[in-house]
Amino acid sequence: MSNFLYGSIPLMAEKISRLPLRPAEELPDLYNESLIIRRGHLIGYIPFHPDATILTCMCFESGGIGLSVYPSLEIADSLKNIHPVRFLIPTYEYRTYRLLPDKDIKRNEREARKLLNNREFEVIDVSEEPYMSRRLKMFSRILPYMKYGNSLNAYPLGDGYLQLALGALEISDILLCVEDHGNTVVVSDEGCAGPVITAKRIAKYFGYKSENLGVLAYCEAVSLDEESTMYAASETNKLHLMSDDPDKIKYSITTGGRTKEEHASQGGKPYQCPVQVVHSMIAYNDAILATCAEECMKGTLGCTDHKSLVMEEYGLFMRGTERRP
Repeated sequence: MSNFLYGSIPLMAEKISRLPLRPAEELPDLYNESLIIRRGHLIGYIPFHPDATILTCMCFESGGIGLSVYPSLEIADSLKNIHPVRFLIPTYEYRTYRLLPDKDIKRNEREARKLLNNREFEVIDVSEEPYMSRRLKMFSRILPYMKYGNSLNAYPLGDGYLQLALGALEISDILLCVEDHGNTVVVSDEGCAGPVITAKRIAKYFGYKSENLGVLAYCEAVSLDEESTMYAASETNKLHLMSDDPDKIKYSITTGGRTKEEHASQGGKPYQCPVQVVHSMIAYNDAILATCAEECMKGTLGCTDHKSLVMEEYGLFMRGTERRP
């Protein structure tokens, strides 16, 4: 994957802060078409050298940094064919009131702050540049809370963890979240299959032993109709969490959580959204992950956007120029 995942986040943030900011209007169409970016109040971006694994840095008016990470050099000329992996460095100033339902702002804000304040944070200064002058918050450990798609709701998972955003920025600015369940690490991203299926690599970066790690990795694309999309997302993952059946899992990858029979009864068409095909993957072991990868590469799941998924070591990554013979 990217050197970024194995490098120093504070060091990377410092380097990024010194780079020139380009107007948001100059962004490639790929980014302008993203609902996430439009909602994130993008004010500019930072272009990286074409040979770098991290090609772009997106700066939000709230002080956030969204990094677009690409796993290979060959895709530099194929940007229009894939959706970028994004990793967010959250700002020091978090806005819990934007993360929770408006009707319960006061109660939820108090609860969220209480939860977040129980964690330890390392705070660093990066730059005095106006668009990056806010301090960045670096987590000394991974918070056991995550953003679930674009949902504004916070409610318990089966094991009692709250589906809370990582407590930074506005809700649409958080592009990649990691959740620690003790023996399971969840990596979630909006609208891209790339980062979620590198969960074991990310877990390794954060100090987990992959041989003892069960990984649940999933991705839910963003829809214009947030309520229905989030319902589909929650139903998908309820199905996944209750099952270790490879057949059921691989058919629910592109069907919004439907079983093989339900999928066939509804015409066999994959679940679609305005951004991308919804992808959900589960990997309680490498065999299931490999099965999902093979089926996706064959195109037997009805997936047309992500046939370029390939297996490498303990994770998958997306390469825009990779094609199965």
